[in-house]
Amino acid sequence: MDLDLQIAAEQAIEGKNGAIVAMDPHTGEILAMVSRPTFDPNDLREGLAERVEQADPRSRQAAADKAIQAQLAPGSTFKIIMATAGWQKGLPRTLHVNCSGGATFYGPAFWLLGEKRPRRSRSAEAIYQSCDVFFYTLAEKLGIDRIAKWATAFGLGQKTASICPTK
Repeated sequence: MDLDLQIAAEQAIEGKNGAIVAMDPHTGEILAMVSRPTFDPNDLREGLAERVEQADPRSRQAAADKAIQAQLAPGSTFKIIMATAGWQKGLPRTLHVNCSGGATFYGPAFWLLGEKRPRRSRSAEAIYQSCDVFFYTLAEKLGIDRIAKWATAFGLGQKTASICPTK
């Protein structure tokens, strides 16, 4: 573990829900790892966990270490790949999306938590605003083959050693 990196990760996630894992791609060494919300493991003794869960069923989620137990989509990290694919096709320069929190794609409507304020986004804004609707719209315009091409070009689906040779 890298103490300075661990402290930075703890500070970055303070008050938020999620996980941060920093690892050396050359060796696989874990440099920092944080999961929030956290809980006191002493609360798990003597049946307290069951009483807490009965009072609030969401408490089971708090007891999970998101860094090692959660199965979550890659989320915003994949947006950089999407933006790159779009830029290569020239889409983000002309694509403007209303990030209102929901949209319809291939039939079903998606309502995305956290996007409560309507705003208009282009690619640069969509990245730092983390506008999911922009990237869903971009994905629809790119198509799965172009997305797969760029994901592969960025090394997804490959062992890290094959794309990050050892020092």
